[in-house]
Amino acid sequence: MHTAFFAMDTCFHHRDGRYTPKARAAMLKELGYAGTNATLWDDRAWSDMPELLAQLDAQGLALSGIYLTVDVSAGVIDPRLPGLLERLRGRGTLVELAMKGLGEYDKPSAPRADGRAGELINRVADLAGGQGLRLSLYPHCNFWLERLEDAVRVLMRVNRDDVGVTFNLFHWLYVDGEELTARLELALPRLCNVTVNGATRRGPRDCTIEPLDQGQQDLFAFLGTVARMGYVGPVSLQGFGVGGDVYANLRRSMAAWRDITGRVARHADWSRLDPPAGR
Repeated sequence: MHTAFFAMDTCFHHRDGRYTPKARAAMLKELGYAGTNATLWDDRAWSDMPELLAQLDAQGLALSGIYLTVDVSAGVIDPRLPGLLERLRGRGTLVELAMKGLGEYDKPSAPRADGRAGELINRVADLAGGQGLRLSLYPHCNFWLERLEDAVRVLMRVNRDDVGVTFNLFHWLYVDGEELTARLELALPRLCNVTVNGATRRGPRDCTIEPLDQGQQDLFAFLGTVARMGYVGPVSLQGFGVGGDVYANLRRSMAAWRDITGRVARHADWSRLDPPAGR
């Protein structure tokens, strides 16, 4: 499986605080990751961007993407975004867009917001495209853009070659968890990024995020399916809420990644699964 493996910055946050950009970059370099992303969820994350870029550059690592959230009800884009995108020009960084719906009628997956969402997507895509960057829609549980199918529906509406979609294993398991191959086929023509984590799905809307060597989810079958479908883009490790010793978690996940992808490269056909009994 020939693809770059990144560790999302969510791996470096837990209840006791967050690791500095310098520590993040040093850990990632030592452990063999290709780089990280930046989740722009608060003012500190925005203000950390110059230092994060400097530390990644010093270690020869990439900024795989930036993640931001917009509200389809309000239609407002953070005024800091154009300046940041200008700074990212030439880096190949993916702009990942999650879309909340805080209005009375903008519940998860509600098509009535498609028009407003399309306008927002076009505005962000124009900003990103002006700097040579690509936009990817990021389905997120309990947001308006919650399901992969929502992203594909809106993608058909905006009809732009420079807008794609991210497949997030956790969010798919949380809201769906069925018919993986069909979901991947739906996304594949516009698939820009795949996120992965160890996981145990205990029921509808009840799922864990764990290091790659833990959980009940068969990651060999998942990554084998992704590889057989021809996807060669980036894969990102999700670490939101894992906690504990971050370096140890990243080390174990990298070891599991190398083991799993090595098996996928040698024996991709092993990952083809027959349907469960009774189906």
